[in-house]
Amino acid sequence: MLINLSNHPSTNWIQKQTFEALKRYDSMTDISFPNIDPSFSEDDIALLTKKYFS
Repeated sequence: MLINLSNHPSTNWIQKQTFEALKRYDSMTDISFPNIDPSFSEDDIALLTKKYFS
C-alpha cells in the first residue's frame, strides 16, 4: 500500500502516475498533510507526529 501523506490528493495525479503507483503498491490511500502552525513547539509537533503515526 502506498500512503500519500501530502496536500496533493491522488485524484489529481496524472494517469501515468496513478498507474505506476498502483502497479508497484497495489493500493493507495490519501492522508492530508496536517497544517503546522509556525508557533508550534517541538512538543506540539511530536504529539502531531505520534497522532499521524498511529
